[in-house]
Amino acid sequence: MKYIKISIVILLVSFISIFAYKLTANNSTNKLSLTKEQMKKMLSYTIDGNSTSSMPTKGSGYKVKSITCKSGSILSWDNDNWLLEVEKVESEDLCNIDFTKNETLYNVKLIPTISKSFDSTSKTTTKNGTTTFYTNLKIKNITGCDSEILKVKVVVKNVTSNTTCNVEITKNIYNMLLINNPIIKTRTDFNSAFSETNTETLFKAQEDNTDVYYFSGFPTNNWVKFGTFNTDKTVYKGWGTYGDSKGYKIYDTMSNCTNASSFNSNCEETILWKKGDPMYWRIIRTNKDGSVRLLYHGTSPEEDNAYIEIMPFADHNNDPMYVGYMYGTSGSLDNNRTNENNSKIKLTIDDWYEKNLITYTKYLSNSAVYCNDRNLYTNHIYLNETFEFAFGERFNNRKPLYNCIEVRDAFSVDNKMAELKYPIGLITGDDFIYSGQYSIGSNTNISFIDTNSKKINSIGDNYWWSMTASSWYNDTAYVVYGAGKTEPGYSLGNGVGRDLAVRPVTSIKGDNLWKSGDGSASNPYEIVLN
Repeated sequence: MKYIKISIVILLVSFISIFAYKLTANNSTNKLSLTKEQMKKMLSYTIDGNSTSSMPTKGSGYKVKSITCKSGSILSWDNDNWLLEVEKVESEDLCNIDFTKNETLYNVKLIPTISKSFDSTSKTTTKNGTTTFYTNLKIKNITGCDSEILKVKVVVKNVTSNTTCNVEITKNIYNMLLINNPIIKTRTDFNSAFSETNTETLFKAQEDNTDVYYFSGFPTNNWVKFGTFNTDKTVYKGWGTYGDSKGYKIYDTMSNCTNASSFNSNCEETILWKKGDPMYWRIIRTNKDGSVRLLYHGTSPEEDNAYIEIMPFADHNNDPMYVGYMYGTSGSLDNNRTNENNSKIKLTIDDWYEKNLITYTKYLSNSAVYCNDRNLYTNHIYLNETFEFAFGERFNNRKPLYNCIEVRDAFSVDNKMAELKYPIGLITGDDFIYSGQYSIGSNTNISFIDTNSKKINSIGDNYWWSMTASSWYNDTAYVVYGAGKTEPGYSLGNGVGRDLAVRPVTSIKGDNLWKSGDGSASNPYEIVLN
């Protein structure tokens, strides 16, 4: 069972005692309320070892000497705040809380290098006792006491006197992200668009049983300034004839523009970036390895053409294997997943990375996963006339997922079965749902994913690619995509041969030292670059 910190509200017949533990480091709202019947079954009380029908009240002079559970539940008591702290609850367990006035209590004090890092900075315990402090930050070092640093807590052990622990918390980008966003919420309903404008707020989910934090709605403080361009990019655009006439088709030279008979004579010049321009990104979420996932946003928080190219996802669309960011051969899903070939879009992103980001590689995570989910919708059969991939089921049921179930779809530099050349990929369909979008069709469907700091669409009229497989329909492979300002939101699929915008996603290591910034558009996060 996963160890978590929750709070218990206990209601007793003879009196009402509220054990409402609030984790100030992350404002956790997870609570477990137990009925009177449940409490009667689980908890008993003693004073100096003698049974009692009720517990003493705060201020009576009593303190908790020990809590013992028969079946492995882990409970502890915060004498200072008169709170019951629960890490692990086993079903059908019996726990006894022993109170005393006669036991000597010792104070344990934490002095962290960053304030408001823990649920508390002072707790008491009995002789040779143990006390626990909770945090969701990463701790570098502790001195002055016998302690153990665990995943979400610090355990101070073998306390024999009043004790002070000095805690060094590094100002890295992961820690600063959580410190600047102390409000942690959990969304359970994704059946409608989430368009709340918020700041100092993160939402909690899980990736492979690890807590991760994501932004949703319209956060105002998830901007990052990272990297500079090493190449120039000037394009010319005019109305295209491919597919519908809503999107621009990009040409790299003026001659292509002026000589194209299907384009008007007044092609518009667009400068996407110049050498030396800064790169701006928006934080999507944290990853299970503690890195921070970023979505490309061009050269400014006010950008309205935040993409690197407009192009097809694949050279061909006449086989389901072309939904793969990398793919193998035709005939079966197993064949598709051998990942021997690069998609057209991956080659373009890798080329852009080599030209503009390769000198920043050491700051990026090699273990962060970019999921190209190719599992099938329940009861759908591969190579039938029509079938959907698994995201369609999550879309219909409104149950997004950060887990990448199949290892051959979990692209990363470190994964030899789905190995990336560089630590960069694309957004996923699940990211769209978590971000607050619902589906395509109305202005209420947009979120920070496709808007700039002015809440204007950041990619103009263009549709843009994700890396989530959608379906096989009418002999065409489809991939989930995001839409432009004419049809804001996202949709279940666009043919992989269509020309859509490309917006890379990468992940900076969480332990990169924080240099400056609070995540706002005017003061974006920056990391220390050596």
